[in-house]
Amino acid sequence: MAEDNPTTIPTFTMTPELERLLARGRELHPTWPDDVQMTTTLFGMEVVKYAESLGLPDLDDKRGILRFVGLNDGMIDWALEQYRANFPSDPEELALKFTNVNGDITVEGFQFPLLDRFNSIIMKSHIQEIDELDINYDDYVKGGLVDGLRPEFAIFCGLHPLEKENYEREEHRNYFYTRGCQEHADNIMGEWSAQLELLWAQKLKLEETERKAGRGPAFDDGNGKLEDQVESPRSTINGDDAASTQSA
Repeated sequence: MAEDNPTTIPTFTMTPELERLLARGRELHPTWPDDVQMTTTLFGMEVVKYAESLGLPDLDDKRGILRFVGLNDGMIDWALEQYRANFPSDPEELALKFTNVNGDITVEGFQFPLLDRFNSIIMKSHIQEIDELDINYDDYVKGGLVDGLRPEFAIFCGLHPLEKENYEREEHRNYFYTRGCQEHADNIMGEWSAQLELLWAQKLKLEETERKAGRGPAFDDGNGKLEDQVESPRSTINGDDAASTQSA
């Protein structure tokens, strides 16, 4: 989001709620409860387990997707303008299923074209460099705010003293600040985009399992048990009937 005029540096105030979110760590989305369940992938990676209570955006909810990855309202408006300028129509499919075979291991997964399009936009959204920022926690958070993050995400653009395990290791602290606040903002947006992709994939696999079993759509209640639901979340898998997409 390049600008000709100097960038206005926002103010930042740490609130009790932001301090609470900071203390529990960047691994949990700000909208999630503290007790989200985890699951282990095929390759041994521990990830959040999909549950309806996580409140994920629908596959065609453009504004909801951009908000989930951390963008503020102004940045969302900018990204939607860029989307309309670069893509005259929405993707024909909202989710594309693929299969990768590596020796004896077969992995099935999903790609999400709409999310990929937004990633290509927001990762090129850099504003001009901000010379007035210093290398300290508050100024790095301000840099994250300028780069389009909401405060509950921008608090992780700096290395706060509350993060004792990392902050007390001087070599980590020094390395953290060799990277610009915009790079940290990019990482935060990229991590939540990848997390959304993983959770959407879990959700679609649950729906697919129910279809193959000949039952109605279901969701995971968070305890590994499939529960019937009245209406299936909107989704599109190639080979299935396409759901209508929502315009920006």
